[in-house]
Amino acid sequence: MSAIIPNPDHDAPWTKCSVDYHVGAANRPQIQSLEQRSYDLMQIEAGARVIDIGCGPGVDTIELAGRVGPQGHVIGIDADPRMVAAANPAATKAGLGERVQHFVASSLSLPFERPV
Repeated sequence: MSAIIPNPDHDAPWTKCSVDYHVGAANRPQIQSLEQRSYDLMQIEAGARVIDIGCGPGVDTIELAGRVGPQGHVIGIDADPRMVAAANPAATKAGLGERVQHFVASSLSLPFERPV
């Protein structure tokens, strides 16, 4: 994996919502129902490698880790450093620090090398 690319979008309007707002919204039953349905439609299998672009505080990356299982890996990226600062400790607290990682990055310039 290459170095993290500086993100020119860190002050964009979509970064103005708080971590608590995102977590609260994700915990609403209506949202949870939609998220579970979207996870089912993704057909993510055990051992998969998944990237969540716009991961926010990591609510979905932690959930997705359960779907990929111990052999899988989940990466979250977000333009807002506050979200990533909340997401990594949340993954560690959930016991997933080894297989769930979060990075500050723009979706327009992902900080990953191309596969050969």
